Parts: sequence; structure tokens; C-alpha cells
Amino acid sequence: MVKLLIEAYKTHKNKFESPNYRKNKVWALISCELQKHGFMKYGAKCDEKWRNLRKTYDKVKQNNSKSGHGKTSWEYWDDFHEIYFRDPRFEPLATASSSGIVLKRKIIEESTSNTSEIENHASNAKVSMCSGEKKRKSSLTIKEIVANIQQRHDEKMALKRDMFQWFKDNFKK
Repeated sequence: MVKLLIEAYKTHKNKFESPNYRKNKVWALISCELQKHGFMKYGAKCDEKWRNLRKTYDKVKQNNSKSGHGKTSWEYWDDFHEIYFRDPRFEPLATASSSGIVLKRKIIEESTSNTSEIENHASNAKVSMCSGEKKRKSSLTIKEIVANIQQRHDEKMALKRDMFQWFKDNFKK
């Protein structure tokens, strides 16, 4: 049944991504296909099953990405990886670390194979900030941002030194 569900999902995947179709209607189409093969499932049950399979895929992917964990195998791994290997929910488009380095994943499709390439944008990279669904781009480079942070730190330290000196002078007895 799961193999049929996966195949039906693959055939209707473009409808899930289209704003012209409601997901529950697409699941109803998939349930009709399953009923033709003798599985009496409703659209809501197919959706629930798919969500659970997707959670399992995510858990296996997370486990296999951690070092020190034994590799977990799953019989539907290849099918789900084929569907979700480019999905930003499972493979982020960009990640940022506390060191200020922004990594971007770029998919290059060639006629014979798919490869992914990681670009490392360091000191002169433009930083983009996200706020919910809205994205705004900062015109500052990472060097300028670090310089601004250092300037604010120096100002705070000078203020604290002045306060300490004031307390020292006023509370001498």
C-alpha cells in the first residue's frame, strides 16, 4: 500500500505545489487511485499516512547526518529522498553560523546527473535577513557589521568605565 501511495503522490506532486488545487482534493484523488487497487482509504487517512512517512524520513535523515550514530536504513528511503532531496524543509537553502559565514546550497542540474555544490561566502558576502515570510537584504558586508558591533561594544565599555569612576569618586569615605 505504501508503494502505491508513493507512486500516486509522485504523479500528483505538481498539484500539491500548485495554488489552483486544494490539498484535500488531491488526497481524495489519490485515495480513489488506491481504492482501484483494493485499498479502502479516505483522503484524510492518506494525508495522515503521508505525514507519518515524511516524519520517519526526517528522523532517518537526522540520525544518519549525526556522527556517532549507526546508519539507520528504511525501505522507503530512496523513494522519499527522490521526492524531498531538494525540499528546503529537509535541506536548507542557506545556513548561517555565529562566525558570520553564510553557506548557500546551489543545485546544478545536468542532463546526466544531479549534483549539489556549496558556496562559502565569507568576509565580503552580502547578508540577507529573514523575518517570517518577508526577506530584506542588508547593504552592509560582514566586515561592516562586525565593525559596527565592535564600535557598540567599545561605547558600552567606555560608559561602564565612566559609571565605575563616578561610583568610586562619590562613594569614597
